[in-house]
Amino acid sequence: MYEQYLSYVKDYLKEHNGIKSDVPEQTFRDRFEHTKRVIKWLDIISEGIEADRDALYLAAVFHDIGYADRDNKNHGKRGAAVFKEFAKREGFDDRLIEKVAYIIEKHSDKKLLGTDIPLELTLLMEADQMDEEGTMRIVWDCLVSGKIGADSFRDAYDRMIRFKSNMPNSMVTPRAKEIWEQKSRLYNEFLAQLESDLFIDDKKNIYIKKKEK
Repeated sequence: MYEQYLSYVKDYLKEHNGIKSDVPEQTFRDRFEHTKRVIKWLDIISEGIEADRDALYLAAVFHDIGYADRDNKNHGKRGAAVFKEFAKREGFDDRLIEKVAYIIEKHSDKKLLGTDIPLELTLLMEADQMDEEGTMRIVWDCLVSGKIGADSFRDAYDRMIRFKSNMPNSMVTPRAKEIWEQKSRLYNEFLAQLESDLFIDDKKNIYIKKKEK
């Protein structure tokens, strides 16, 4: 059922130049592919949880449709309006339209996580944040470092360290919390390995420590 809606979202994003990020050094980010991954994350983290599946998955499909080549801080509000227009044209139930539009409009306001908000909004926020973390965060940092003119491996390492603190575990539902911890642990283990490979601090070098043991 959602495939036809995904096709609509893809075509709309293309028409409004919203597929690729408008940030010059992040053009490798594809918002339609991100949307498909968010739906996959929802499959995982919402398993066994009683939620309004229609509202949840419709919001996931349309959550980033408001992106364009301009003013993307307001993509949630714009996306909610686009969804409403589409849903009314398709004859969706008015209550469903309002619920989904609310979730789309608020999905980027991550400070709402953990507050008294609809479960479906919580799950979408979690799935949205889940994407592009862990291994993908590592690749992201490396790609950006190259695009902005990194001269060394150390430049990529320094960028990872600089943005590492932006990964607090703000997840709410059990499976999301567990996965976030796994992603965070992987990221930190990679940084520790890279630090050793670059011999940034011999006292902390994992190979030297193993030899001493």
